[in-house]
Amino acid sequence: MTVGVAELKTHCKGPKKPAEIRKWAEKWGPIFGCPVATVMTIAQIESGYRPDCVNWDVRAIPLGGAWGPLQMTANTAGDWARKLGASSNATVRAVAGRWKGKGEGETLTRDLELAVMLSTAFLGALTREFGTFTRVAAAYHQGAGKIRAMIRDGEAIPAELPPKGKLYVAMALRAQRAVA
Repeated sequence: MTVGVAELKTHCKGPKKPAEIRKWAEKWGPIFGCPVATVMTIAQIESGYRPDCVNWDVRAIPLGGAWGPLQMTANTAGDWARKLGASSNATVRAVAGRWKGKGEGETLTRDLELAVMLSTAFLGALTREFGTFTRVAAAYHQGAGKIRAMIRDGEAIPAELPPKGKLYVAMALRAQRAVA
């Protein structure tokens, strides 16, 4: 059974930590060109600000599961940890070096700074590429390749997204207004 976006929070336990997530978003957002509101919005809809969130739905399994407050997949986290491990910024390199190749246990669910830094770097790249929050949210959920293809083909975003993509973007836009 596939877990829908609206059901994702059922896989999240533990305390909400919006203040801690915001602290790290405020540290890393300016470095990676990602608005703090974007990080906070995605964290709110992905986990309800719960760092110990885990998602093993059929879309996440091939990517190593989705973990932490921003539900980054282990594969994407690993890619970003490698990229950031080569950064000219020593602090970025040091935090990226804490990635141990897993989402579970020691990394994305336990190391909140690492989880937020990796997701903020990714969201910053999406922000630079896609510009609008609607497209950034769509790319975070559906994949950047899908959104690039839709833009190339002149398709309207979010109108021509699949149902779960439309739902995700609608949730993101509502959450963004609440976060702002």
